[in-house]
Amino acid sequence: MARANVKINTAKVLDLLRDKAKEIAKQLAELPALEKKHKEAVEAWKKKVIASIPKTQKATEVEIKTPTWGENAGKVVVEITYVIPTNKVGERPQDNTPSSYSLKNKLSELEQTIKLLELTDDQQVSATTYRNLADLL
Repeated sequence: MARANVKINTAKVLDLLRDKAKEIAKQLAELPALEKKHKEAVEAWKKKVIASIPKTQKATEVEIKTPTWGENAGKVVVEITYVIPTNKVGERPQDNTPSSYSLKNKLSELEQTIKLLELTDDQQVSATTYRNLADLL
């Protein structure tokens, strides 16, 4: 059985790559706002946790540290442990923001691939080349 030589229009591949690059650039632009929103959600959760500790409750564990270096040097640090069921305060907010490092790397790969494909005189790319580009899309 003969193998079919499948080709894909280079312009279509470039359009797909450019669209993906725009999408990632948009995600990068939105990243600071997403990180701020997550930080605010965690801070609100922490306040809820602290507010749920009864003032008369005895701590289940106390740890005392006397750091010799860093910002707490010369101070006594007391860490008090009190166990609170999650159904009382809810789960800690999950950080679903993408990594800026991975987004920047992917955007860089896309831009390099776009530049390379723009330099080609071929009107079509092979299916193998497209398959290799598929992980970028």
